[in-house]
Formats: sequence, structure tokens, C-alpha cells
Amino acid sequence: MNPIASSSSFGLPPPSNSSPSSHSIRGVAPEESSALNAPAQFALAQIKGSVCLVQMSSLAPEGMSSALMASDVNVFRHEFITQFRYSHSTTVHPADLHILEPIDDRCTLYEEEKGTVFLARDIMDRLQKLTQGSHRPMHATHAAHYRRRNSLLARMH
Repeated sequence: MNPIASSSSFGLPPPSNSSPSSHSIRGVAPEESSALNAPAQFALAQIKGSVCLVQMSSLAPEGMSSALMASDVNVFRHEFITQFRYSHSTTVHPADLHILEPIDDRCTLYEEEKGTVFLARDIMDRLQKLTQGSHRPMHATHAAHYRRRNSLLARMH
């Protein structure tokens, strides 16, 4: 695996007749992607209650998508420390998709040919904080049960 710093252009293909920040979306032909008139962008999003990394063809101002139109997104699963791998493409109803934070292109390293994305550590810290809210704390009766059990085991030895 090549170190992140040695990859040129953040793993994006060389620009053809478009702006340097635009790149194609998996499953969408480059000419269709440029027809969308906006570069694909990564974002932290909540889909049906789960926080994940997504790639969208465009993000409307302030991360709001159209309330009437379904969004096509590429979903990436967490693989290792700051590395995410392409998982699947899906069409999401606006009621099921909430963009939590668009991610600046400078905070990502996208290796499209490998389907991998590396996120900056500060983005990973924010992702961790967002996902901590979705973990339920242990109920007090369960915690007491585990304490009692451990103390009984300690007495036996």
C-alpha cells in the first residue's frame, strides 16, 4: 500500500474538460456526471438512523437535498483506522437521508480505481463523536447484574 502523502492529486483521475475538483461517480458515466454540473462530494450522513460515509453527485447549499427527489449515493464502509471501502450504491428517499457534515475535498484521499477513501483524522474524530450518540448506554440493572456476577467469580477463586 502506498503512503498517503505520495499519492498525487489525491487519487483523482486527471481532469479532462472539467474543473480539477470534479471526478466521476462509480456507476455514472463521466459525461453524465458532468451533466449534473457539480462535482461528487463526500459527506457524513445519517441513512435510516445509521451514520456513514457517502458520496453524492452534488450537495445543495447547507447540505440540504430536495425534499421531493430521491438521492443517489455511494455508501462506503469503514475498513481500517481512516480507510473506507466502497460498499454499494443506493437511492435514498429524502426522509431517510440527513447530511450531517459535507467533507472538504482536502480532507479526503479518494483512490477511485481501488474504491477506497482515506479521511483526515479530524474528520474521523467528528465521525466518532457522531456515532457515539447512536450507542445506547448500558441500563443500570444490566450493569448491576454484571458487577454481581464478577464479584461472585472473584470470591470463588
